[in-house]
Amino acid sequence: MEAHFNIIARSRILNIDDVFINPATAENILPGFHSYWQQNNRGHILKDLGLTYHVDHAYSISIAIKNLSNEEYMGRPGDIQPPRHISLRVSGRL
Repeated sequence: MEAHFNIIARSRILNIDDVFINPATAENILPGFHSYWQQNNRGHILKDLGLTYHVDHAYSISIAIKNLSNEEYMGRPGDIQPPRHISLRVSGRL
């Protein structure tokens, strides 16, 4: 069994292109983004967890949980990331 835990800390967005915050263009490019950005532009800490079980030399089963704390966050302007994401993977060698 293998396990990994990831912590990523990011500051709030410090620089943003004028086109996203200029009142003349902001609503045309990403409607609602400017007000969302003003209310939610803060730093965030992401925590991820992964577990892998090796069934035998050829097969393994993995589960990955991204964003354990289930926070909505923005990695870059307009790229609002989903809350917690869970994936399951079965791998094998032929």
